[in-house]
Amino acid sequence: MVARALRRAAPTGPLIKQPMLLVFKEKHGERYFYIPDDKALFAVALKIVSERFEEGYWYPEPGVEDKPAAPDYTKEQIATLPESMQKTATATLAAYERSLREYNGLVDEFKRIEKAVEEKDGQAAWQIIRERQRAEYEGYDLEHFETLDDREV
Repeated sequence: MVARALRRAAPTGPLIKQPMLLVFKEKHGERYFYIPDDKALFAVALKIVSERFEEGYWYPEPGVEDKPAAPDYTKEQIATLPESMQKTATATLAAYERSLREYNGLVDEFKRIEKAVEEKDGQAAWQIIRERQRAEYEGYDLEHFETLDDREV
């Protein structure tokens, strides 16, 4: 699709080479935006990210209470446990490390969203929209469309 092509587009050239329709597929319907060029694309992206940020539930700030609790032992301590306990302790530690990476990723994402809105950075907003495309109700499509030539009317 066109959206995949945009991901591969060279960052030095324009993303929008001809006017398109940007369609957001949200929970309560679709929203359509006419996108004649990159400037419009970034303006719409900033509008959408700003609205979602202001609403609060689209991009909730991860709280300290959401941070996973560390196990009471380290890798070094696991090595001193009986073999029968090492496997379980290692799996628990690995699960904690995965959860911590996910939590830190959410914190970083929230900070990038907050910064894009505060600095009114449409390019950063577009990057956020692209990264979150698979999130529930955050999908979008960039569609080509046809118009009638004056001679056809």
